Amino acid sequence: MKRAPIAMVLAVLAGFAACADEDPVSVNGDLLPLTPQTVEVLLPWSEFGEGVEILGGFGSPSQLPGQIVSLDYRGELDSRALVRFFRFPASASIRDSTGTTRTDSSFTWLSGRVVARLDTFRTNVSGPVELSLSRLDQDWHPLSTTWDLLVDTVQDQRAWTEAGAGPAVGLVTATWDPALGDSVVFPLDSATVALFEDTTGVQATARIDMLTAGELVQLADVDLRLDARPSINQDTVVVLNTPIRQGTFVYSPFPDPPPDGIRAGGAPAWRTVIAMNIPRVLNVPPEPRVPDPDESGQLADGVPAHGLPPPGRAPGSGPGAAAQGAAGTVVPRTPGSQRRAGRLRRRSGSGDSHHHHRVRARAGGSRPCGPAPQRAGPALPFGAILHRLRRLRRSGGPR
Repeated sequence: MKRAPIAMVLAVLAGFAACADEDPVSVNGDLLPLTPQTVEVLLPWSEFGEGVEILGGFGSPSQLPGQIVSLDYRGELDSRALVRFFRFPASASIRDSTGTTRTDSSFTWLSGRVVARLDTFRTNVSGPVELSLSRLDQDWHPLSTTWDLLVDTVQDQRAWTEAGAGPAVGLVTATWDPALGDSVVFPLDSATVALFEDTTGVQATARIDMLTAGELVQLADVDLRLDARPSINQDTVVVLNTPIRQGTFVYSPFPDPPPDGIRAGGAPAWRTVIAMNIPRVLNVPPEPRVPDPDESGQLADGVPAHGLPPPGRAPGSGPGAAAQGAAGTVVPRTPGSQRRAGRLRRRSGSGDSHHHHRVRARAGGSRPCGPAPQRAGPALPFGAILHRLRRLRRSGGPR
């Protein structure tokens, strides 16, 4: 039974410790009475910019969704579309004279046509324009070919025989009227169709040029459509479609970087590198002084309501020092606070230390445990409680 008073003392100590300690990451907003401030600093280019470098030529025109065809557009731009078709279909399903569907792999090519569908939204023409279709005999690289080079890679650089993706063998011309539709058709005879059937793939490429000066069109899609007579039912003409396999365009001249400003994007793409030197010291106006709370929010003279002294004033200084305890901690001036302050001054020993610790925890921002319970008699100091426990233990008090 002697251990019962000691256990009670330990429980009381644990309760006081729980009241004095507080988790620094608590969600209680009263622990840190801070007022955040946001400052915006605007710097002109002359104070942090050191240089601008514009680089071009990243990527390829083949990454665009279409091909641009122009001649002396705005007095300077020439561009030509290059297309490569898939090989001709090797077989097709044909219905014979009895109505049975059979596979036929032997055709006779009668004629064909190259159909170029235009992107009218990105096309800029003043009226009907004339375009030409030519055959290319050189094998170009779709990802790197340019106006002067048919291949431009790290390990291989080969130039066109003629600048501008040439030479080219002219096949046919066609006129496109924007008032009649969005497609231009280049008709092909059987001999021209045979040129595109070459199995090496070299002659299965074509070039589309603009013949009307000052105009520009953008091709959205190009197809090769073939009229063929099958061997199963020779009275029937079938239409086979060979879509575009690769497409790009070459242009001249290559645009120069702007004399001022920046440039980004496009195909080939532009990149802009900006060198900056952010100053380490900024000359800004002095921070305005935050006034102390008014009388309705003060606990003592010059002491804010949150219990912390104002900036630049140490605890125990100023006119409100008379309301401080022995340890220099501010005691709130609320009804009954003078009586509690006097009680603290009258106590001695460890009782003073404990109560000063409790008040100091409140002033430092820790969360109080709540109002103290009302007692019928005077409250005993903690030192007196320990003294009585020692006397009980020595005298062998009640078990």
